[in-house]
Amino acid sequence: MKIAIGLYGVTRHFNDTFTQWDLPYWKNHNLDFYCSTWNTSRARDLRPDDVSAVTITNEYILEKLPNANISIFDEYLVGWRTDTFFKWNFHVRNILLEIKKSNIKYDKVILIRFDGILVTESSRKDLDEILSSTNMLGLYDGKISDRIPYSGDFGFIGNFDDLYNLFGHSEFPRATFMEERRKNNDENNHNLLGRYLKEYVGESNLKTGNITIQK
Repeated sequence: MKIAIGLYGVTRHFNDTFTQWDLPYWKNHNLDFYCSTWNTSRARDLRPDDVSAVTITNEYILEKLPNANISIFDEYLVGWRTDTFFKWNFHVRNILLEIKKSNIKYDKVILIRFDGILVTESSRKDLDEILSSTNMLGLYDGKISDRIPYSGDFGFIGNFDDLYNLFGHSEFPRATFMEERRKNNDENNHNLLGRYLKEYVGESNLKTGNITIQK
């Protein structure tokens, strides 16, 4: 199966997480990597120009993923203080546009944060089922809550057309989502986006499963 792996966000913990793609589970699949990240990596809640920040280059990623398609952006130019949902959507949309430009037909697309690890050992049966199905699955951190079945911040597995139709265009109704967030400002982003996607995409089109990730 030919699969596009889209890695997005800060490359935090990438030295540990990239090794997952070399595990035996993936040996039967043909993986291409699309990376969309910032030009610095730092610990959570620090500014991009903090003295501890590490400069990210193409070489840094290619050393670990030699066939990666890489996009690196200046977070200040995009908007460091911009809402995290906008930055998430910025990277996901960029990855989907790069996949589209490649003109490569993929059987499946996996969108996941740089610091996320798909738990292939405990979820192997579920992964096999999802990779062979037409469902789109929202990935979520099982440690957070089973009440968050559609968590965009942790990723998605689906067919390219489904993911592109949802996130790959500029008309994704971000304003409506932000209005919903303001009404529920006590809620975690994952809760909000999860519920919102459930309503926007529809229960019958966005499926859940037992696949989780760890950070």
